[in-house]
Amino acid sequence: MLTHKQLNFRDWKQAVELKSVSGRTLKSEFYDKILAIKNDFNSSRLNYKGYYVSHTMISDYWLLGFVEGDGSFYISYNRVSFSIRQKDRAILDQIARYFQNIPLSSPYDDLVIPGKPHCIIRRDKSIDAYLLTITDIDVLFQFIDPFFKSLSFLTRKAIDFRTWSSSLYLIVLGYHVLPEGKALLIKLTKNSNQRRYTTYKNELPLVDKEEICSLLAIKPPFDIHTGLSHFILAKNYSILRGSRKGFKVYVCKDGIEVPGSPFRSFRLGGKAVGLNSVASIRNYLDTDKVFKGGYTFYSKKP
Repeated sequence: MLTHKQLNFRDWKQAVELKSVSGRTLKSEFYDKILAIKNDFNSSRLNYKGYYVSHTMISDYWLLGFVEGDGSFYISYNRVSFSIRQKDRAILDQIARYFQNIPLSSPYDDLVIPGKPHCIIRRDKSIDAYLLTITDIDVLFQFIDPFFKSLSFLTRKAIDFRTWSSSLYLIVLGYHVLPEGKALLIKLTKNSNQRRYTTYKNELPLVDKEEICSLLAIKPPFDIHTGLSHFILAKNYSILRGSRKGFKVYVCKDGIEVPGSPFRSFRLGGKAVGLNSVASIRNYLDTDKVFKGGYTFYSKKP
């Protein structure tokens, strides 16, 4: 056992030994000791000290099993990321070190060479756990995606990974900046992870082969064979489209354009609805996804 399950096993063994000593009739002194163990057991545990774990103890398939249980291949319209959730930070620190040593497996020879996987580990109070996250597109494309493609999933997480991998490919090539690509990514997002297992499964948008082939027949907006990073390619594309002058945005509230719409820039559109950042507009633009307060954002008149 590599995780804090070591602690659970140690405490469980102690409780079994106490019960064995006590005999059939559990004496009060033993009952109190076993109850104390139970109150700091499994999900109730607050102290995770007292066990040893190292990245050298991890193997590819152990990590895959861990990811199938606590990992997430996340898709959100025009973004992808990979994360693992765990209450005990120690194991995430060692997984991060393990990722630092997985091989670079570029699908092409002329791509930018990204640095080794950088894992962000932070505490998420909303779920009372730590999250290890990788967001760098080039790292995901050349390290993480090939790593998991080389392994055989044993659970339905395999479907999530394939959907995520397809979305990653579309974003790497820049298809997410095209209306057709954005529409396909929206469908992939709505068919990913927990959304596939809801009672509304029959209402999920269908993704057909013809739609995918039609999109891939379009020349990729980003030329990844120039040796430039995804960040630079995206920045250059924005400048080419006139980002320094601003992008026109239509802002609707509950389906009706707000006064002043369309705005000649994301900044002005955001200011009209009380936003200090344009990131939300970029993430919600042309997705029909409703932002808090009932707002939706479009690049063309809805």
